[in-house]
Amino acid sequence: MQNIGIGNFLLIDWQCSLLKMPVEQIFQWKTIMQCLKCNSDNTQRLEVVFNHGTQHIRVSGSISGSGAGSSSGGAGGTASLYGTAQTNMASKVAPPDKKTHGNAAIVLVAGFFCVNLINSALGFVLLLLCACVSCFLVYKTKTYNKKVFPGLYQHWKDSWLCNKCGNIYHQP
Repeated sequence: MQNIGIGNFLLIDWQCSLLKMPVEQIFQWKTIMQCLKCNSDNTQRLEVVFNHGTQHIRVSGSISGSGAGSSSGGAGGTASLYGTAQTNMASKVAPPDKKTHGNAAIVLVAGFFCVNLINSALGFVLLLLCACVSCFLVYKTKTYNKKVFPGLYQHWKDSWLCNKCGNIYHQP
């Protein structure tokens, strides 16, 4: 039996037929990520920093009350509150957002107001114009979310934060 020492590891008979695995599969070598600015290894992926600093909150409860006087009555109900709490660091390293269709909806609603306010052919033409602009905005949003956003999101997932100097850097 042959023992070979490599760093802090001791490999026992690495050519032994009982292992039936390459040495690379037995020992997973850890890659240490170092900051490009200060060379510290105290780093974290932005995704981890964001997830640790973000909490989703849900609070619910019931409310009841009673009246006093000549006409006594009772009232009650339930209330729910949903929200998100974030640390400053989590909001700083947040992932890129997908674009929404909010602008397109606003333009379309403005077109309907034009039809209601201007009861003529001009109002209808303005509605058609607003509908065309709204369709163009929806197209631009869908194109961005399909072609641009995935690259931005992957870049974010491959970015790191140095906990020593605060540097944010990209290293896949």
